[in-house]
Amino acid sequence: MDEIEEKKTPKGYIIRIVKDTMRFSITNPAGLPELIQGTPIPVPVPKVVFIGSNFDIAHFPHGELTYINSKEGKMIISYQHNTSRDLKTIHIPIETQSDIAPIVMYHFIDMKEFNSQGVLMALIKHVVVDDSFPKNDMVALKIRYPQVNVYIQKKKNG
Repeated sequence: MDEIEEKKTPKGYIIRIVKDTMRFSITNPAGLPELIQGTPIPVPVPKVVFIGSNFDIAHFPHGELTYINSKEGKMIISYQHNTSRDLKTIHIPIETQSDIAPIVMYHFIDMKEFNSQGVLMALIKHVVVDDSFPKNDMVALKIRYPQVNVYIQKKKNG
């Protein structure tokens, strides 16, 4: 029997996660299933990867299910750069109006460490890098994982 984790959000959405397959569905406060990726059936929990030694996302459990705030169809992910204690956020699209979204976060120092994960990373959709990420690694990333959305974050403001 599949273990199902349920979480009710402050706004009344119900998130159901099938733990064995890491797939989820969301029911809105009116009790209707939300269409995510065009379907009401469970879809993969978004995986977001940060690549770069300057990122600090230690407040997220690496490779484990967690929940983050979302607003207006975007996941709100907070992070820091090692060079600054300022908390930064990145907004990544997700097809739900829920105020909370499930996510699995990963952090790798560089492309070599990321590539060593093999098939695990075949399912990722979002990669966050900083502006010092080597261009040749960016090209390799897009060739190997054409489905990935890459977000380049600046280290410093202005």
